[in-house]
Amino acid sequence: MKTKIITTRSEKITASRSYNQQDVQNLQPGDEFVSVSGTFRTVLGIKNGQLRSYVQRSNNENIETRSLADADPAAITNITKHPRRYQLGDLKALKPGDTVYFKDGADIKIKAVNGSLLTVAIMDDSIRHDALLSIPDCDPAGIALIKTGPITRPAQEKLLLFDPRNIARFDTEQFIKENFLAGPIRNGYRDGGSDAMLDEHGIIGGATREIILIDTEKDKVLSETIDKGIAICQKARNKDQMINMLNRYVADCFGGDDKDVVDNTGKFDKQFKEKETMLGEFLKARLGVCRHRALLFKLIGDELGLKVTLKRGIYKDTSVFAPDEEKRNNHAWIVVEGERKQLYLVDPMRNRMYDEQDIKLGLAGYYFSWESLSGEKLVSNSMRLSR
Repeated sequence: MKTKIITTRSEKITASRSYNQQDVQNLQPGDEFVSVSGTFRTVLGIKNGQLRSYVQRSNNENIETRSLADADPAAITNITKHPRRYQLGDLKALKPGDTVYFKDGADIKIKAVNGSLLTVAIMDDSIRHDALLSIPDCDPAGIALIKTGPITRPAQEKLLLFDPRNIARFDTEQFIKENFLAGPIRNGYRDGGSDAMLDEHGIIGGATREIILIDTEKDKVLSETIDKGIAICQKARNKDQMINMLNRYVADCFGGDDKDVVDNTGKFDKQFKEKETMLGEFLKARLGVCRHRALLFKLIGDELGLKVTLKRGIYKDTSVFAPDEEKRNNHAWIVVEGERKQLYLVDPMRNRMYDEQDIKLGLAGYYFSWESLSGEKLVSNSMRLSR
């Protein structure tokens, strides 16, 4: 697929004349020049005497950095100036796979688009990090070049787009937007974390860790774990005991109360960063934190006929003995209906189970939004079976 460079009308200094070193020194980000060999260069930036350019040759394209002093004016056949060529409309037209080169040296790869928000991978001074950018906050004058590119997706993700089970996309989207899921989790459901976004193609972008994929047909480890959990919990005398048994079973599947489970899970999941990963991978390793445990509880609880809601928010440790760095964290938990329609907040990560009175007495700090941390606890929201 041939690369397309987005350009606008430009002012041509000259089509044919001899250039000198001063012309080279006057080059600015966004300018373009052609050499006698037919190589086309777009200036991306000039810093500390180094000329950084996007180079197009007949057989390849690449980013090149070299000393400005090494540029040979005699080899230049044409220079074209492009002052402030990009506009806000060019930013609004960006698609996943496009790359934006800024004059300050930052390169941005578009991962997902959601209205006026861009999920991007930023390369700045060789440091890569993901971020969310608002299009209205971006200055088009700071752009040296926009390069469109083909959308690259993992093969598995392409299949999901055309899979009849893609109805799970709507469950994925609900959890991203609403931070709760009361309905059944269907095959094809994906969880990319609180930073993830879903573009118009159903592609998750902005994930800062693995993208958990639920598929009980392909994930045999998950399927067997669910069946075993059902067999164990069906022996319960009532719903309350069933919830307790399920909470314990889920915790054990992911390493139980091992004090090192969080650190070990963090080390383990680095290999899956930004990749679709079956929940069974974590079950095989017996490693998993709140997001993995809450998902498994939800999957088994639904099969047992319990009314289960998956929730995501913030946990603030109310213990005066908790270190400051442990007092507030993103967290996932379960709200489930027990005997006599009693609602319980279940935390498989901590193997705890609270009723509404426990929450009201301040025995646990579960918040459904960051805003609620500064004021009254949203007890009703953290304990509801819906939002």
